[in-house]
Amino acid sequence: MKQRNAKILLIIVIASRSISYLLSKIGLNGIPPLELLAIRFALTTLILLLLFHRRLPLLTRHVWKAAGLLGTFLFACMACELISLTTIPSSTAAFLENTSAIWVLVLMAIISHHWPGKQVLTATVLLLIGIACLTLQGAVFHLAPGEIICLTGSVFYAIWICLTARLARQCDPLLLGGSSPYTAQ
Repeated sequence: MKQRNAKILLIIVIASRSISYLLSKIGLNGIPPLELLAIRFALTTLILLLLFHRRLPLLTRHVWKAAGLLGTFLFACMACELISLTTIPSSTAAFLENTSAIWVLVLMAIISHHWPGKQVLTATVLLLIGIACLTLQGAVFHLAPGEIICLTGSVFYAIWICLTARLARQCDPLLLGGSSPYTAQ
């Protein structure tokens, strides 16, 4: 992928992820969480099939298994996110979901048996403070069932990130990412 296309894709992903909490909250006004998730996954599948239909013959049993694993964790993450959004503000959900950056750090330290240095830990604490300042905006934070469900989703998201990093080295990343949404359905 060209550098320019990668930057455009990154901007689209960040913009999409940024508005997803708000749009999810709006969607949850009339649609139950798992039904909304099914609609999101179905639409994603259709879009990805249209974009990557030429790569479908390249799918192997190994890619299907890897995509199924990723799709399962992605589904678990998003199910927790949507269920929690029925009871907590979207700003709190955004904060809790973004703690996945810390969970990734912890998971990678456990997997590699190597704890990060002081600079990385300091940067992580500053990241958490920055996320809190940007998203909580005076909201009272406490661990009620909605927050616990959202934190669980954050852990699933961190596992998904770590698995994606590992499996993308073994499989074609486009096939892997493109097939994981419809293997979770």
